Amino acid sequence: MQKEPSYQDLLERMQIIIEHSNELFYIHDTNHILSYVSPTSKMILGYTPEEMMIDWTKFATDNPLNQKGLEITEQAIRTGERQPPYLVEIRKKDGSPALLQVHESPIKGKTGKVVAIVGALTDVTDKIRTEEALRAERDKARLYLDIASVIFVALDKTGSVKLVNKKLCQVLGYAKKEILGKNWFDHWVPDRLKKDTRMVFNRMMSGEAAPFEYFENPILSADGKERIIAWHNTQIQDKNGNITGTLSSGEDVTERKLAEKALQESEERFRDMAELLPEIIFEIDVQGNLTFVNKSAFTQFQYTEAEFVNGLNALEMIVPEDRERGMNNIMKILGGGHVGLKEYRAIRKDGSSFPALFHSAAVIRDGKPAGLRGIIIDITERKKMEEALLESEANYRQLFHHAPAGIYEFDMIKRRFLSVNDVMCKYTGYSETEFMNLDAMDLLSEDSLLTLGKLLEKAAAGDSNPDPVEYRIKGKNQREFWVLIHSRFSYDKHGKPWKVTGVAHDITERRQAEEEKKQLEKKLMQAQKMEALGTLSGGIAHDFNNLMTGILGNTSLMLFDLDESHMHYDRLKQIEQLVKRGAGLTRQLLGLSKQGKFHALPIDLNKLIRESVEIYGRTKKDIEIHTKLQENVWTVIADKGQIEQVLLNLFINAWQAMPRGGNLYVETNNSFLDKASTMAHNISVGQYVEIAVTDTGIGMDKATRQKVFDPFFTTKEMERGTGLGLASVYGIIQNHDGMINVHSEPGMGTTFTFYLPASEKESMEEQESASAIVRGQGTILLIDDEKMVADTAKKMLEKLGYHVTTATSGKQGLSVYADQPDSFDMIILDMIMPIMGGPQTFKRLKQINTHVKVLLSSGYSISEQVKNLLSQGCKGFIQKPFTVHELSQKVGNILEYPG
Repeated sequence: MQKEPSYQDLLERMQIIIEHSNELFYIHDTNHILSYVSPTSKMILGYTPEEMMIDWTKFATDNPLNQKGLEITEQAIRTGERQPPYLVEIRKKDGSPALLQVHESPIKGKTGKVVAIVGALTDVTDKIRTEEALRAERDKARLYLDIASVIFVALDKTGSVKLVNKKLCQVLGYAKKEILGKNWFDHWVPDRLKKDTRMVFNRMMSGEAAPFEYFENPILSADGKERIIAWHNTQIQDKNGNITGTLSSGEDVTERKLAEKALQESEERFRDMAELLPEIIFEIDVQGNLTFVNKSAFTQFQYTEAEFVNGLNALEMIVPEDRERGMNNIMKILGGGHVGLKEYRAIRKDGSSFPALFHSAAVIRDGKPAGLRGIIIDITERKKMEEALLESEANYRQLFHHAPAGIYEFDMIKRRFLSVNDVMCKYTGYSETEFMNLDAMDLLSEDSLLTLGKLLEKAAAGDSNPDPVEYRIKGKNQREFWVLIHSRFSYDKHGKPWKVTGVAHDITERRQAEEEKKQLEKKLMQAQKMEALGTLSGGIAHDFNNLMTGILGNTSLMLFDLDESHMHYDRLKQIEQLVKRGAGLTRQLLGLSKQGKFHALPIDLNKLIRESVEIYGRTKKDIEIHTKLQENVWTVIADKGQIEQVLLNLFINAWQAMPRGGNLYVETNNSFLDKASTMAHNISVGQYVEIAVTDTGIGMDKATRQKVFDPFFTTKEMERGTGLGLASVYGIIQNHDGMINVHSEPGMGTTFTFYLPASEKESMEEQESASAIVRGQGTILLIDDEKMVADTAKKMLEKLGYHVTTATSGKQGLSVYADQPDSFDMIILDMIMPIMGGPQTFKRLKQINTHVKVLLSSGYSISEQVKNLLSQGCKGFIQKPFTVHELSQKVGNILEYPG
């Protein structure tokens, strides 16, 4: 006799069952802390049991189902009663969501208080998604089904109603919601027929019954009466070929059946009624010859009554390929069998055909079959409707997936995507599965959320097809792009929008092009503005320098005759220094113009930066300066003094941005600028030296950054700056065929980065000029349209020992020189004069004497025009204002007097 298993044996067996079950078993305490999880957790969720020994809600997604499930669990803990199963959504270890059905029971302690919950989880993700997909497809087809003139009903494997159309509701006398979800056989099949109809249904579910098999049976309507329906049934299969239910179309043949019964009682009444019916009514004998047809048959089949009397066989009324099947069905009916509604292609006299349903029954006379009596229903329109429905669905799917735009459907109530096509997935970088699990709000940037809010207000107001809107979308891996979306809203019976269909076009390239165009236009406007201001400031500086030439020259003459002990000597030196400071201001003004480049030589920027940093570092001890200079940095052609001015202005700007001290970084790099970088600055593509000056100061906001290079714009108090520093920096860099950019954020410091064209020439050291006064002798022709400048310069030259003749225009100077060219040792020529300027005058002077010695003079600094004249034979250049010392050295060099 077999030994009865012990309690321990039973526990071990139970453990084996649990561990090999497809369900996940668990136990958690009243605080939801899991104390046991079966090994199937690894298969279902990807977590090991040990990884799940925490609060189970930590694995829950933000699906509202989880909150409802938590409430059910709390109810079980409070009441100690087992609750109905519910659904939760758990995040798997790989991040994907899983829908799980929960069955759980409370465990009570000795005191009767619930101490734990034991439960089992079943993964129903695929099932739920399949049902949702079926529901979505059903909704799309419902409109077509509801306009059909025949009955449609779909049942699942259990016989529950999953779909009905309007026609069936009319026949039954129930609303859709009263039918859906209920078992068809329990509610609408008469008791006497339930067994037989279930048997037929089970045969269809098992695949024993052929698809499209016909059945006929009565159903119960709401008023308790029976309606006889002729069913045309087919099986519904899933993608794997498994039968999941049935789809039936039916004709309410109640009246027809009553008519047939009446016909059996009275042949006369049958024939009279047959003539009134729109359907074709016929009778045949056992050989298949037609013995009766109603008028509809003559109309439909185009035969005359005479042709009918002469004899027609019923098989001649269907196409040849259907005749064998028709004969077999005739023989089956005559043999006492039931065939039901059958579909054939009927053929007319002219050879044209149409689809038709044939329903026949045996005619019994004297207890023996004497033929068949039946009805023919033209289903051409129904076929067209079915084909149109299928074609429409196929076309929709084809268009949906292969349209050259992103398409999606979104449920606004459940806040989830219903469908998405491949193009939309390609736009965002997400797979279809990933996209379907996204929250639409996560795809939109903050500004686009505001745009969406306005669109939803329009939709709520009844605008179902609003104007297209542009959105900034956040795709996978933080990629951002722009789309133009056309939206179409669907409304529920309460007039509230519940679904939106969107068609999206990627307009990122267009937006980028527009943005680039705006930036180019902005930079072009800045360049044009700076050029206009440069022209204005250059003219002002020129005229100002002419005025200061008189002041500085006369002051210099007075100092020439005084020694340091004179009572006015210090005051005169102060005037001289003030005028020089004024000249420095005009140099900044000239820096804004094309007249701002003084002395361009090949220079080593690293050396220049080291010298500037060393000098500036001595004066600003609260600033720590760091350099990172690239070795073998390329040479640039530049005016050393002006680049020093650029660095000084940037250093001062950085110091003023760091009132409590800080760090200043200067860096150089060899760089290559492409077309995209240079186009907005109107400079050439090629090799440049990059110089970056970075501070750790207070930074600038956008409004300040946009005006930082504007002349006379300053954030400082009036006594602390003119607003010309950075404007002159901009002009100097521009005049050197370079460009400058600024990057800054409030509280994040500022970086000015400027680029100067690289040169293959080797750097040169600028020779320092002597400072001693150079005296000489000889005759000088001074040509200048400014009388004050001419008089002052004449006095200065006479002090140096020269005889001077003045001319107030180019024309007058040419006339004086032409009369006695050999009497003048050299000419001092002003560049800017009315009617005939310096260049034209010099050209005419050269025609008179090819060896003429000319010193050019101008309130502007060295320009391209001056360089051209120097290359054509001019011996030198002096910028106004100038002192006696400076003038003596320039003239002495040309006349070769030792300095």
